[in-house]
Amino acid sequence: MPESASSPAAEPAGATAPVDAAAGSPGDIDDQPTHVANEFADVTVRKIQTRNGVRLEIAAPRRGYVIQLCALELEALASQPKRALSDLLARPIPPDGDLG
Repeated sequence: MPESASSPAAEPAGATAPVDAAAGSPGDIDDQPTHVANEFADVTVRKIQTRNGVRLEIAAPRRGYVIQLCALELEALASQPKRALSDLLARPIPPDGDLG
C-alpha cells in the first residue's frame, strides 16, 4: 500500500475490504454495458457521463428500474456490511414496483 494511503484501524464485521482504484484513464467511458444475471435477477451496469460527471448506471430491465450512482454513493454502498445488503433482500418488492 502506498505511504499516502491509509486504511481503517478496524473494520466492522462483514464489511467489504478496501480495493485499489480500477485501472483506466480518467475520462474513459465504457459505453458497452456489462450484463449480470442469475435465476433471480437480471441487471446491466455501465459507466456514463452526465452533466454532473461520471456515474455508474445500474438497470434492471425486467423490472424497469434504473439508477445512476455517483462515486460518493458507490463508496457508501461499498462500505456497507453484508448484513445491510441482506436486509435489503429480505424486503420483498411489491408487484407494482412501488417501494415508497
